Amino acid sequence: MLICFLKGDTEANANCEIVKFWDRIWLREGGDLEVLREVNFKVEEDSPCSISEIGLLIPSTDVGEIENRTSTAFDHDNIFNGVKAKILKYRIHLGNNTVDNDGLMAVKPRAEEKTEMVVGNTTLLNVSLSQPINPGEIGMIRLFFRLPSRLILTSAGVGSVTLEYFFGSKFPREVAILKRKEIPAYPILDLDKKLGGFDIQLYLPPNWEISDPAGGEPATGKAEPDGSEGKVKRLIMWKARELVENPLELLTSEKNLPRLHPKIKTSLLSDTLIKAKENTETSIKMSREAWYMSIFSIIVAIISIKLSGVLRYF
Repeated sequence: MLICFLKGDTEANANCEIVKFWDRIWLREGGDLEVLREVNFKVEEDSPCSISEIGLLIPSTDVGEIENRTSTAFDHDNIFNGVKAKILKYRIHLGNNTVDNDGLMAVKPRAEEKTEMVVGNTTLLNVSLSQPINPGEIGMIRLFFRLPSRLILTSAGVGSVTLEYFFGSKFPREVAILKRKEIPAYPILDLDKKLGGFDIQLYLPPNWEISDPAGGEPATGKAEPDGSEGKVKRLIMWKARELVENPLELLTSEKNLPRLHPKIKTSLLSDTLIKAKENTETSIKMSREAWYMSIFSIIVAIISIKLSGVLRYF
């Protein structure tokens, strides 16, 4: 789902890190994934330069249309901002176009333009910022995109989805071709305050349930990709700080997260198989009834012929 974050070509000396990351992923019944990705990055005060663009290397060449949804960070009604529900420590400051995001203060949502380029077996998504993020500041981008089916399904109704983060060892040629410096990511900034973090949520389709969360925590949620509230759905939540030995050690393409391979099962497939079986049995019964009717029709026809002969005799 992500190989690494990259600095701009002219900003290789910038000192910055990803301080809060959130992938919200919806698995659809056909197996496709819809991804809402939020990235918060901090430029350190001692950085020799600002950041005006950020790159994301995605392990797929078939990424659907990418939508810039950064402006939703200022929407009071958006469920991911938690303003109405008062779930997250989130405040919107329209006066200076900043937000306080779960303990991160004066965050600047600033994505403007995006470009996509296929590199080998990956896609480089490059986002230009409407305003540079200067030393000591935190920037934010929100993006939405679709990925083709990641679901491997068995006839028993059990499926699995593989989610990979920072597996640069699988794409060394692509990383080398780009020749761009990585932006490392913190699993969490402060364990005591639970500040920042690297979190992943996988929402399941209706009638699906969790068989093996692969180190994640089962939960439920109502969120839809557009930020509205929908029906309650089962989901799996992973926190990077719980998946690594040292939660304060930076993640890069060479120091990856464990591969997430959740197994899920559905009653929908089983119901479909049962219905198909019932339909087959019904069709067999109908065929037998039709056979009986045909035999009965033949007998009636024979009797009619004989009767007509007898009548003709009289």
